[in-house]
Amino acid sequence: MAAIGWGAAIALAGISNSLILVLVFLTAAGAADMVSALFRGIIWNQTIPDDLRGRLAGIELLSYSVGPLAGQMRAASMAAVTSLNFSVTFGGVLCVLSVA
Repeated sequence: MAAIGWGAAIALAGISNSLILVLVFLTAAGAADMVSALFRGIIWNQTIPDDLRGRLAGIELLSYSVGPLAGQMRAASMAAVTSLNFSVTFGGVLCVLSVA
């Protein structure tokens, strides 16, 4: 639900023309991201055996470093072809649909 909230807030920021609304939606997206990170950490600590945490931490680090870079490349490429608003809105909607 937190990831869907992040995507929805980003999509709403993309369609908004008001700076104040964009800042409100980005704040909501940041809050949703923090909730998501909190739950991921809890799930990590409760489900991963101690002897596997080091190996899995490497995979987790890889996903945390590659994921945002890939997302930024998608957003920049799409913004270059279409518009910034469309790129941001599409990214938020894509997140919502992917998680749902």
